[in-house]
Amino acid sequence: MLEKKNKEINLSFFWDILKPFKLYILGIFSLGVIYSGFIILKVTALKAIINYLSAREIEKAYAPIGVYLGAWFVNEICWRIRDYCSMYFKPLLKQRITNLFLSRILLYKDEYFQKNNPTAIVNGLRNMFDGVEDYIFTLEELFSHFIFIVSTCVSMFFVNHYFGFTCLIWMVTWGFFAYYWSQNGYALAFAVHETRIKMNSHLGDVFANMSTVKSFNAEEYEKEKAAIQTKSVLKSEIKREKMFFKIWVVQGISFFLVLSISLFILISQYKVGKVTIGDFAMILELIQAIYLNLFEVGKDISEVSESYGRIKQGLSTVYKKISEKAHNPKLPDLEVKKGEIVFDNITYKYPDSDPDSPPLFKNNYIKIEAGSTVAIVGPSGGGKTTLIKFLLRLITPDSGKVLIDGKDISKYSIESVRSTFGIIPQELGLFKRSIEDNIKYGSFNSTREEVIAAAKQSGAHEFIKNLHNDYDAKLELECNLSGGQKQRLMIARGLLRKAKIFIFDEPTSALDLQTEADVLESIDHVTKGYTKIIVAHRLKTVEKADLILVCSKGEIVEKGTHEELTNKNGLYAKLFNLV
Repeated sequence: MLEKKNKEINLSFFWDILKPFKLYILGIFSLGVIYSGFIILKVTALKAIINYLSAREIEKAYAPIGVYLGAWFVNEICWRIRDYCSMYFKPLLKQRITNLFLSRILLYKDEYFQKNNPTAIVNGLRNMFDGVEDYIFTLEELFSHFIFIVSTCVSMFFVNHYFGFTCLIWMVTWGFFAYYWSQNGYALAFAVHETRIKMNSHLGDVFANMSTVKSFNAEEYEKEKAAIQTKSVLKSEIKREKMFFKIWVVQGISFFLVLSISLFILISQYKVGKVTIGDFAMILELIQAIYLNLFEVGKDISEVSESYGRIKQGLSTVYKKISEKAHNPKLPDLEVKKGEIVFDNITYKYPDSDPDSPPLFKNNYIKIEAGSTVAIVGPSGGGKTTLIKFLLRLITPDSGKVLIDGKDISKYSIESVRSTFGIIPQELGLFKRSIEDNIKYGSFNSTREEVIAAAKQSGAHEFIKNLHNDYDAKLELECNLSGGQKQRLMIARGLLRKAKIFIFDEPTSALDLQTEADVLESIDHVTKGYTKIIVAHRLKTVEKADLILVCSKGEIVEKGTHEELTNKNGLYAKLFNLV
C-alpha cells in the first residue's frame, strides 16, 4: 500500500491510487469512444440529408434524419452517464487520496514536521487530490478528442483522399508541436505551484503570528514581503500563459490554412462531379469540429500540465520515504513492568548539522532507576529535548542503545514504546475539540468518570465544572482558557494515560509559584512509584529529584543530587544561583 511502501512515482504509483475505481475509469473512457463514433455518424447523416433534400427526394431523407436525431440522443445519454459516474467517482477519489496520504504522513519522523509547516502540508495534500482528479478527467477528455480527430481523418479519406491527406498532415504536425509544448508545460506548471505554495506558507506564517506583526508595527514590512512573493507567482504564471498564447496563435493560423486548402479542393472536385453538396456540408462541418477539438486539445494540454504540476508539487511535500526499520510491523511489543531506563553509550548527529561538528553526548552512560524522579536541566540548546526524543523514538542514536527494563527499545514496535510514556509537553498539544476529548487523547477508551478523576488530580476539575457545557465545552470555540488552565488539562491527560514512565517537559511553566507548588505536590502524590523525568528551567522545582542531569552543548556535563551538584560549584550551582 502507498501509505506503507517506498515506491517510485510512476504509472504503478497512480494505478495503486486508482485501482479501486477501474470500472469507473473504464466506463468513462469507453463513453468517450462511443461519443466520438456517434459524432461521425451524426455528420454522415447530415451529409445524406442535404444530398436527398437538394435532389428533392424528401422521403429518402427521413431515415438519415432519424439517424441524425438518434446520434444526438445517444451523445446526450453518454454525457449524462459520464456525469453520473463523476458524481460518485470524484468524491470517492478525493477521500481515498486524503486517507492514503494522511496515513503515510503520520508515519514520518519528527524531522519532517520540523521542516514542513502545517500550511505547506495541507496545501500539498490538497494539490494531490485536486491534481489527480483533474488529471484523470482531463486525460479522458484528451482521449475523447484524440479518438474523434482520428475518426474524422479516416472519414475524410472515404469522402476524398485529398481531404484525408490534408487532415493527416495537419494532425501529425499539430501532434509534434503539442508534445513539445506539453513537456514545457509540465515544468512551467510545477514552477507555478512551487511559487504559490511558498506564497501560501508565507501568508500562513504571517496570519499565525499576527499579534507579533501588530505589536512591532510590521504591517508595511509584511506587505512588502508578501509583494515579493506575489510578484514571483505573477512571473511564473505569465511565463506559462505565454506558452499557451503561442499555441492558440499557431492553431488559428493552421486552421485558416487547412480551411483554405479544403475549400479549394471542394470547389475543384465539385466542378468535376467528385463531391456533392452534402460533401461540402460534411467536410466543412468536420473541419470546424476538428478545429474545435484541437482548441480543446490545447486547453487539455494546459490543464494536464497544470494538474501534473499540482500533483508533482503535492508529492514533493507529502510523499517522502519511510524508515522501514522504524515501522516494521513484525517487531514485538515492549512490555514494561518496572520503568528502569539506561542510555548506553549513545551518540548522535542531527542530519542538517555541520559535518565537522562533534556528535552529541559522546558515549555517555546514564542509568535512571525504576520509580525514581530524574530532572534534566541546563541552558537552551544543551540537548535536553534530544534525550526525550531518544526515549520516544522520534530520533534514533547513531550508536549506542536506549534500554527500558534492560530491553533495547529499537527491537520493539514503535507504538508499544511510545505507549509506555505519559507525556506532559511544554508546547501545549491541545485541539479545538471538547475538554473531555483533549484529556483522554491517547487514552481514547477512557470513561467520563476516569476523565473527571484525572482532572481532579491535576486540579482542573474546579474550573471545568464552571464552564458552560463543562467537559463537553469546545476549546477556543466555547471557552478560552488561560495558559495555566491549559497546562492542567495536559497534566490530566498524562495522568489518565496510567503509563509506567512519565515525562514532564516544563509542566508548570505557565503557573504562578503557589499553583506550581500545589501541582507539583499533586504530581508527586498521584505518580508515586512511577519513573518520572522532568525537563525544567526553574531549578527550584527539581530540588527533590533523585537524580539531576545537567546538559550543555550536547553533553551530560554533571549528574547527581541537588546537594551534590551545589557542592561541586559547577554549572548547576551557577544556574541555581541565578534563580
